[in-house]
Amino acid sequence: MPHLSELHGAATHLAVVAIPLFAILHLLRRIGRGGAAVAAAEPWALGGAILGIAASGITGLLVWGEAQTTLRGQDFRLGTIRSSVGFGVRLNLPIFGQLPLALDFGIPITKDSQDDTRFISFSLGYVQ
Repeated sequence: MPHLSELHGAATHLAVVAIPLFAILHLLRRIGRGGAAVAAAEPWALGGAILGIAASGITGLLVWGEAQTTLRGQDFRLGTIRSSVGFGVRLNLPIFGQLPLALDFGIPITKDSQDDTRFISFSLGYVQ
């Protein structure tokens, strides 16, 4: 069974290869080059790009969560809970399809001196 970080690397490589491939195929189709072969390959390249982006985002979060658990230890203590208060704005712009553009503001209520504190968070999509 491959390690989670290996799956994350494979998904990232898929996205890195499929995105430029899709861009090239799309450009060739738009300028009228390549014919039926390019038209048939373009949806596959787009699917690979979307799958690579989604899989690398999900596996990246899992790898990050695994690293946080390992770094902080596996024991749960009440003092390890972090909380914050804030608000966020989500915009669904036609240029991004159904993916929301997110801007969040927050202030930590409980934090540790080793925490990486961010007051503003910006993301595109459902996974941050």
